[in-house]
Amino acid sequence: MEGEGVADAIEAFRCPITDEILLDPVVTGDGHTYSRAAIAQWFRDHKTSPLTGADLRTKKLLPNHAMRKAIEEARAQQPLAIDPGRLRICEDQVLGEGSHG
Repeated sequence: MEGEGVADAIEAFRCPITDEILLDPVVTGDGHTYSRAAIAQWFRDHKTSPLTGADLRTKKLLPNHAMRKAIEEARAQQPLAIDPGRLRICEDQVLGEGSHG
């Protein structure tokens, strides 16, 4: 079926920490890719890889330009469905809920 390959590719672009599509993808010292904000948060409390548990010698993050480009190309081929439950005005208020939704 047309578009299935793109949908599968989008699934492969998920951050292992957040399970969301990668935002600002970066590579860690062990070669795994994460969303920058997610791995930065992880490194505040850990010195290990979230995927392997192995100690990482460095917390240096390198931009993953190839992944960013692949995600942009996949998004251009298939519009993303927006989950209304994830649209938040603030931390405790979901867009479309309440008396003004």
